[in-house]
Amino acid sequence: MGTLDVPYPFTAGTGTLYAEIYGQAGDAGVVGSAIGPDENTLTLTVVGSMPDGKLVVVVFLIDPTVYAKAATLPIDAQQAFGVAGTVGQNNQFVLLGFLSGGTLTLDEAGLADGDAVQGSFEATILGPPL
Repeated sequence: MGTLDVPYPFTAGTGTLYAEIYGQAGDAGVVGSAIGPDENTLTLTVVGSMPDGKLVVVVFLIDPTVYAKAATLPIDAQQAFGVAGTVGQNNQFVLLGFLSGGTLTLDEAGLADGDAVQGSFEATILGPPL
């Protein structure tokens, strides 16, 4: 169920991503996404290839009891929890911080193969981490 187990997220789903991170802003050229169940949550991953060559990775853990079409979820560590990071040419994941003070809006919220998942999010990155 879902596409979370796809090893290369750029083949699982598409999207657009605009990021403002520590004073630098830009659009991701190529965006991939994947969603699926993971233990007691749903995991939504969005990966974008930025102009500087880094990948921006945003991961949401979503309470499955509130995952629904036309839902607007607060990014509050209860209904939706999010983290953001980057991956450079050395394939090292660097945590940028936790997401807070925003919303995850689901326009479409399928989980079966071929179902659409469409939405948007806006949040503040709390960081940099210690």
